[in-house]
Amino acid sequence: MQLPPLGVETTAGRTVLSGFGRPMGLAAGADGSLYVADMDLHAIARLTPDLDRCTWLGLAADGWREGAPIKSGTLQRAAAREPAMLNGPHSVAPLPDGACWIVTYYRPSLALYDAGGVCRACHTSVADLGPLQGPATARFDSRGRLLLTEYRMNVVAVIGEDAVPFMTIGGTDPVRPGMLLDRPHMTIELRDGTLVVADTWNHRLQRFDAQGRRRAVLESREGWRDGDDIEADEGFMTPVAVAETGDGRLLVTDWGGSRLMWFDEGGGLLQVRDDLGLDRPYDAQILHDRLVVADSHHGRIIILRDC
Repeated sequence: MQLPPLGVETTAGRTVLSGFGRPMGLAAGADGSLYVADMDLHAIARLTPDLDRCTWLGLAADGWREGAPIKSGTLQRAAAREPAMLNGPHSVAPLPDGACWIVTYYRPSLALYDAGGVCRACHTSVADLGPLQGPATARFDSRGRLLLTEYRMNVVAVIGEDAVPFMTIGGTDPVRPGMLLDRPHMTIELRDGTLVVADTWNHRLQRFDAQGRRRAVLESREGWRDGDDIEADEGFMTPVAVAETGDGRLLVTDWGGSRLMWFDEGGGLLQVRDDLGLDRPYDAQILHDRLVVADSHHGRIIILRDC
């Protein structure tokens, strides 16, 4: 299966990579490469640090393949394609040796691929939770464990390579309704060891300690607060991704608002970026000192030097 070429255009500190189908999860390799999980193309793109070459994983079982040369200029969004090896890749988490964990949503799985792109392990269920139903993202914590966010099961599982959870957050426990998540999309670990969950359809962020106990909720522009009875004040519209910067700020991808929102360490709103022309973005991360945004419904990646 041949994938279409990508286009690149750079103007005044802004680079746009176009020609994707529906780019979702973003990640950076140890060598400076940029990884993009594309759900419509059913493939993982890996771009060199200077963005002049792209290899793809998911076209066939023999690993990474060289893509078409990247063209200068802007290309149209690529049409959706039939899946081959991957079915709905939603996120990718590279390891320092070039291997990577890939989450697929349409065929729910968490799989480990070696540096050559050969699948070495594929988990379709998680111990104590059962079969995966709709995993969204997997991110590493400071101990190298995976923070697997299960969108359809309303659970975050902290797991090891054997897919056995050390801890789970959420679920359907009716005794503690304040702990419930509603289709969470991403979980990250902050520098202080706490976990922040993008609790997407509750339109909020939730913060948990290392033992999985909830410590605070962010639903508005008024900062982190304790308790459940919090009224939103021009807050989130289905937040899907979150990232922490080197100086402790939080960057939230607000899918429903087609915008990015910056918060200080206390949860105070610093800035709203609704000037980038985004259409339902699914991820925004600070990767190698650049702001990288998956502008999903435009089929493009936006990279800004000023972040």
